[in-house]
Amino acid sequence: MNAYAELAAAGELTLRMRVANTIKPGTSPDEAIKIVRATEADASDMLIGGTIKLFHDGVTESGTAVMTEPYLAAAGMGDDWYGEPVWDQTEFDAMVARLDAEGIQVHVHAIGDGAVKATLDAFEAAAQANGERDSRHTITHECAILAEDISRLSKLGVVSALQFLWMYADPLYELEAAFIGTGRALAMYPTKQIIETGAVISGASDAPVTPYVVLDEIEVGVTRNSPYPGEDGQDMHRAADQALTPYQMLEAYTKNVAYENFQDNVVGTIEVGKKADLVALDLDILEIDPARISDAKVLYTISNGRVVYTG
Repeated sequence: MNAYAELAAAGELTLRMRVANTIKPGTSPDEAIKIVRATEADASDMLIGGTIKLFHDGVTESGTAVMTEPYLAAAGMGDDWYGEPVWDQTEFDAMVARLDAEGIQVHVHAIGDGAVKATLDAFEAAAQANGERDSRHTITHECAILAEDISRLSKLGVVSALQFLWMYADPLYELEAAFIGTGRALAMYPTKQIIETGAVISGASDAPVTPYVVLDEIEVGVTRNSPYPGEDGQDMHRAADQALTPYQMLEAYTKNVAYENFQDNVVGTIEVGKKADLVALDLDILEIDPARISDAKVLYTISNGRVVYTG
């Protein structure tokens, strides 16, 4: 955070960002609040604090995501393995409730449908205890989600920060299908169902785990197929019925990210009074063949009214 603050003070930070500090189990709520308040002290026009990140579970392909139904024997964990949460649930609930009461945004890594359900339960309990507010708490990844929990996202005002590069049939999908079954693997990432409830999806990359290449991610969100040369002509579709429109994907990576970060009154749409954080492309990605979206080139990037990149 100090390094980012130095760059911002020197006018060299060209990425407007909201920094989330990761808090591990065993940390007290008081300690967590102290950490996030310290990041807020360095806040500037380009740099914002105010968010805590918690990991509720692991990942499906290692058998560490928390599921509501057991993994298959292929996961190598036996016949009754559901995954184990990172946090004790009581401690997790108490942390979320305290952070919520302090007006701090909570950003949770939850991949399995069990972890997503438990996280939504914690958000709901916090709202009941503290009163409803514009918290914009966020679940990132949200790979598997129960049908009854999809509607809770909108009801609770929870943002889904999703990684669209994960939403086609790559080798990791094959591993997920082996670990939890093809039916459950194909039911992951029900983005169309989520959007139709009125919930907010923001585009995310999980960088550096997944490359931050927005045009690739937008293409996958529309095609549910690989965006990569040599693969994009193959049938690597994954639940194509859950594809979003190019406009919905554009919103996810602009307007909705701004909303998630409490910056929707500053950036995210092009209108009078907002900051000029803009990217100009050589192709109209709303009109071209969706399989060509990743071919678009960045002509220039404007950050806070300055041209910082020319392609």
